[in-house]
Amino acid sequence: MKSFATLTVLVSFFAFAAFAQNRQVESIDIKSTWGGLGTPQSSHIIVVRKGSEFIANGKRIDPDKVEALIKALEESDLEMPSLENLGMTRSWLIENARKCVSDCISGYIDRANLEQRQLFFTKFTDQKFAQKMIEGMFHGLWTDDYPRFEARFTFNEGADTKISSVSQSLYMIPWRIADGAKVRTTYNAHVSMALVSILPSKFTNLTRLGGIGLAERLASSVLGSTEAEWKRLEVIEKVKDAVTIFEKDYEILSMELNSYHDSDFGVAWDGKGPTEKNLHILIRKRNYPKGFALKLILPVENDKVQNIEIFKQKIDSYLSLVNSVPWLKNFIDTSGKSVWLRFVGNRSLSEKGFGSFTQDMKALGKSDVAAEVEKVQDKVAVLSIGGGLEYYQSFWLILPDGRSVAWRQYYVSPLPQLTFVGKECAENRSNTKPCVGALISREGEIPQQ
Repeated sequence: MKSFATLTVLVSFFAFAAFAQNRQVESIDIKSTWGGLGTPQSSHIIVVRKGSEFIANGKRIDPDKVEALIKALEESDLEMPSLENLGMTRSWLIENARKCVSDCISGYIDRANLEQRQLFFTKFTDQKFAQKMIEGMFHGLWTDDYPRFEARFTFNEGADTKISSVSQSLYMIPWRIADGAKVRTTYNAHVSMALVSILPSKFTNLTRLGGIGLAERLASSVLGSTEAEWKRLEVIEKVKDAVTIFEKDYEILSMELNSYHDSDFGVAWDGKGPTEKNLHILIRKRNYPKGFALKLILPVENDKVQNIEIFKQKIDSYLSLVNSVPWLKNFIDTSGKSVWLRFVGNRSLSEKGFGSFTQDMKALGKSDVAAEVEKVQDKVAVLSIGGGLEYYQSFWLILPDGRSVAWRQYYVSPLPQLTFVGKECAENRSNTKPCVGALISREGEIPQQ
């Protein structure tokens, strides 16, 4: 019985081998289209066997290149992109890291210090890190860019094979491969590379199919993933003394230097006047509740961070005020939500912040609320709630008597039982209506809307 089984396997193997040798591609019908923000594009070509040669549009196609394409289709499927499959060897990473330093990210590198340059080069050439980056690079969608590619392979024996992709990614991976009734998906870029070798130079989606810009895309991913560390290195280089001061008493969660502006900090640049550079630093002590931190925005003049001593003198009074409001303290202690106590310039509610608040209250017809805040503005504690982009954080003012004002309410509320009716702010930047202006009692009672 054992001999019979072995014989059966051998017969099946040689039968399959003979079938594989006899099975030849007769034609490849290839169509590629693109639509989106621009002029639609479309290309079509048919590669036809003529004896031992292949012809397309009257031109000879190298049979070895066609054979390489067929072999690529027969390779094992890949569940995710890989450095090896993409040809991103250690040598490739080193060579392209050097090229990107002088070319594709030169704008960043020109302003970078030595530590930032080393950070980029180390991460770009780290194969494990690069593998993690490319796994993210070949996912995601964006608008106004709709490529489509398909190729049908007709063989002299057996069912046709159809490959297709609508991927926006480089190499247009993953591929959907249909062998008769069997359908599979693969991130095998060898299929893409083999297709490029037989297609005309102006074929639709050819640049994408050939993975042009792979090094630039990897460089962008590396910069994005190391952004926080990149910014930290700049701060350490330029205002290290300030960092040392904060490190003595706090854990630093993030920090950066910039000239941005928003409702309570910075100066909008009009193309002529000077900008205002600030240190943005998020700090906390280990005994703070989960999610609670201090967000400092301090002016920088001549590479010196201003108002650190003022912060030290005032911060305890703001913390005491926040903790004196029972419902607010309970929210901070138990919710785990991101709550940042702000200190901008030389106080929690900055002069610019009060100006923005006043304009919003006027737009809401609640100038009386602004008038109450004006009397105690230097003692008001400002909380930005929700984490992430400050643009979409909720802003609440805590008054010295324990009352609070829901200034701008977005997604996270410290009083979720309240239903707010928001309206447009004085400066409507995001087509939302977050401005509330509700004055709330120390006990967190629901205001009359």
